Formats: sequence, structure tokens, C-alpha cells
Amino acid sequence: HCHQRGHLHSRAGRVRTTSSREGTLILGAAILDDIFGLLLLSVLSAFARPGESAGWAMASAFGRALAFLGAGLLLGRPVTRAIVRLTTWSGNDATLVVLGFANALLLAFLAEAAGLAMILGAYVAGLTFSQHPDRDRLEGAFGALIQLMTPLFFVLLGASIALTEFNPLTAPGRETLVLAALLLAAAVIGKVLCA
Repeated sequence: HCHQRGHLHSRAGRVRTTSSREGTLILGAAILDDIFGLLLLSVLSAFARPGESAGWAMASAFGRALAFLGAGLLLGRPVTRAIVRLTTWSGNDATLVVLGFANALLLAFLAEAAGLAMILGAYVAGLTFSQHPDRDRLEGAFGALIQLMTPLFFVLLGASIALTEFNPLTAPGRETLVLAALLLAAAVIGKVLCA
């Protein structure tokens, strides 16, 4: 299915297909990185619920996240095919946008209902669409929605940060700043070394 994954675009405008060994490796690593990050997020969000031991909360959240991911990918493919067929039948790409967005919202709701991070559900919805053979046309249809939601996502994410936690005049604030600096350094150094 790697031949159906679309293309990686370089800055020079040239296209490199993912059918190459390097393209397949990069795309696979990126997907695994996203999945592991989302699984970790789901596990960490389980600690916010009181009354559970840390070990049980971790194991339970990890199991639920894996089950949700597997079920979502398994059931998501026929749902995606049905949405694409309905769009072809209607002859209007707006059908694809509305049904695809509704599917993402439904999966996000189901993920939250399962005690997981909502973004896991939305990611599963996007992943099933990215595996469709007609991926390039689908991505084009979602272009306007992506342009609207991307800045909105980052604005809401930034607005949710409690700036008081980064106050250098308090001991917890200094600890948070040191931890943030270490995480930033680890992220930059790790990416540079991998590259």
C-alpha cells in the first residue's frame, strides 16, 4: 500500500514518491511517532482521574488506547470508503467535507468517552482517509477546512497554557522553566542527531 501513500514535496517543488525505500521509511517513522505520542498522551491523561493507582491507570489507559486505535483503523476503512462513495454519488465535494468532519468529531467523542485524549480519535479518522487510494483528491477537498482549523487549533492550545506556571519568581515556576528548557533541548538535539 506504500505506492498509494501520495507524495513528499521538497521545497524546490520537486516530487519524491513514497514508493522509494527512503520515502517509505520516513513516512512509516512519522506515523509511528504520532501513534506513540498519542498513546503516551492517553496514558498521561489517565493520571488526571483520582482514585486509581498509577500502575493500573497506566496499564488501563494503554490497553484502551491500543484497542481504540486498532478498532478505529479496522472499522474506519469501510466508513471512509462509504463516505467517498457517497461523495461520488452526490457529485459534490462538500459531502466529503461534511461527512469526513462529522466522522472525525464522532471518533473524537468516542475517544473521550473511553477516557482517552480526543485527539486520538481525530487522528484515527485522518489516518484512515490518508490510506485511501484517492488520497490526493481527498486532501484537496479538505484544504479549506484544514486552513481554517490549523490556526484555530494552535490559538486554542496556546490560550490553554497557564502562564502563571512559568513565573520565574516562584519555585514551581522555575522548575517548570528548567523542565521546559530540558525538553526543548532534548527535542532539538534528538532531531538534529537523527537527521
